[in-house]
Amino acid sequence: MTENEQALVQLLKAYDNGEIDFTKVPAIQAIVRQEVARQVAQAVNPAEIKEQASLQLKNDQTNYNEQVNKILEQQGARLQEQASQLDVEGVKQ
Repeated sequence: MTENEQALVQLLKAYDNGEIDFTKVPAIQAIVRQEVARQVAQAVNPAEIKEQASLQLKNDQTNYNEQVNKILEQQGARLQEQASQLDVEGVKQ
């Protein structure tokens, strides 16, 4: 364990024992915020998120188009059937 890690362990133990109140140390709060922001930036790759969003959008559009085409085919078949029935009724008359 490095010296920094040992110092951090001692610091955290003191905090756990109530010997330190980090809320009264603005510099520590700023350091923690910076580190959290850095780790979040590393974990969240904007290019990867954009790629995933683009792929999801493409999949959604494909699914939408498939559903629309299915509905149009059903409507077309129903209209053809109605037209055939009208033709048959017209011939009967």
